[in-house]
Amino acid sequence: MDIARKFGLRFAELHELNPGVKWERLQIGQKLIIRAPETGRTAPQ
Repeated sequence: MDIARKFGLRFAELHELNPGVKWERLQIGQKLIIRAPETGRTAPQ
């Protein structure tokens, strides 16, 4: 899925983050939960 690739995710990850989404009925403007890919960096303290 292009959305997953755009954000550096696998479709399975995107699906897990959005369990209620009916992917065959996805519409323009529909909101999805996207997490940032792991960068290996830690947050500043």
